[in-house]
Amino acid sequence: MTRKRKGSKNFKKAQDHRENFVNWSVNQLNFQDVQQVNLERIWNIGYKNKTSRLMSHWVNTLIRDKVESVGEELGVQINLQSSTYRSQRCSECGMVRKSNRKGKVYTCKHCGLIIDADYNASKNHEQNLPEIPYNFRKLNMNRKGFFWLNSGLFGLEGESLQSLLPENA
Repeated sequence: MTRKRKGSKNFKKAQDHRENFVNWSVNQLNFQDVQQVNLERIWNIGYKNKTSRLMSHWVNTLIRDKVESVGEELGVQINLQSSTYRSQRCSECGMVRKSNRKGKVYTCKHCGLIIDADYNASKNHEQNLPEIPYNFRKLNMNRKGFFWLNSGLFGLEGESLQSLLPENA
């Protein structure tokens, strides 16, 4: 699609081909014995970054919509989750620290876990973690580190960070 002129017949054919491929790919997924699928809520990808023409035709919404429609037909629950801090969080101890992830390797500075970074993020998406509000993200606590557990957010010394959360969150 990057070589096609937008609005041309060939561009339309490429769009149709892309949609057919997405539909075929999602239909190949085996949803048997699956009760729930967690998807990343992705928006503004490449915002304020210089992205290539390849990324300008990214089809995340097309894939998400197809998975949601198949899930609805088969009775599978689809959850959209925020991707914030999921790749920086240790799936073993719950420590969130920006310096833990370097490229494709995740190394926890707290418990010493060394794992593929994308696999670690997918394990974090399996867990039902509380949502982190925007006001907390603005504090940049991920630079020093904090613990993000099912029971809430905690500092490095084990103190609760609930006082830093806004009242309405």
